[in-house]
Amino acid sequence: MIAATPALHLLVALSMAAPTGTPTTCAADDLHCSAPAFAAKARRAESDTERVEYLYFANRAYLALAEQPPTGHVPSRDLCQAKLLIEQALALPATQLRGRVVESRRETLARLTEHKVRCKRSKPVQKDDPAVALADDA
Repeated sequence: MIAATPALHLLVALSMAAPTGTPTTCAADDLHCSAPAFAAKARRAESDTERVEYLYFANRAYLALAEQPPTGHVPSRDLCQAKLLIEQALALPATQLRGRVVESRRETLARLTEHKVRCKRSKPVQKDDPAVALADDA
């Protein structure tokens, strides 16, 4: 039986995501390149369906990267990034990938627990108060 590993999921995702005839900038096995590339594609996605797909692919890439980190790389950061991305995917309307997204979230949380990683909560972005021009009552 073939074990379904994050790397296997990623290879399938890469083959599905790359449009035919269009060269990709990341090699299929270069997780250090593809993980942030998928996250960037998710930010630029034109539909929620596309955004969920790329968030899922990015999550899988970060999980695989945390599994076999390059020298000098911190796997806990990759796990936290994977968690952040999969939570974003779950917050979007359900798509055909919903089952895989939910399963990937379970796997991500299990890995975080297994490695005793606690991710910092992202701080809400505070918008600056708009500049107010004061006028003289003359």
